[in-house]
Amino acid sequence: SRSERRLSRTVQVYTYMLPTVAIAAAAATAAGSCGATASPIVAENQLPGVPATEWDVNGAGSYDVQGFATRGSVLPGARVHFKIAMAHEETLRVDIYRLGWYGGDGARKVGEATLVDVRAASRQPPCVKTEPEAELWDCGNWDDVAVFDVPPDATSGLYFARAVLPDPLGRGDPRG
Repeated sequence: SRSERRLSRTVQVYTYMLPTVAIAAAAATAAGSCGATASPIVAENQLPGVPATEWDVNGAGSYDVQGFATRGSVLPGARVHFKIAMAHEETLRVDIYRLGWYGGDGARKVGEATLVDVRAASRQPPCVKTEPEAELWDCGNWDDVAVFDVPPDATSGLYFARAVLPDPLGRGDPRG
């Protein structure tokens, strides 16, 4: 499906959409119009989402921004670190979304990562080729650029970060 293809792109380092982080909630409170007996995931997915034009990545994104989350799965209340490299020093915003039904929108914005050193993004060291025959690269030597504190009441699911650069032409359409 289209969503599955999009998820597979998130693990590629060169997209604007940073790798997905799974958040496993041990216990969460049902929200929305589902009532107290509904599954927290069902309740979460009934919340309003945002249109794909806000969170989707056009094609493979841009080589100007590359990045990844340092952990693939976290618990509510944990901190997620993002290592990001940019071709040029410029402003950056990292939006956090949860994938889900959301009335057919496909995702809901749940927050924004805090930038800890955006200038480091334009000065990241080269990645290390760990397995030349398999073309595997390790960019773990990059500095953290952003962090996101997962809310303690976060609903279990797949979350992703989308790096957004400002609109260079002033069209009101940020790159990302």
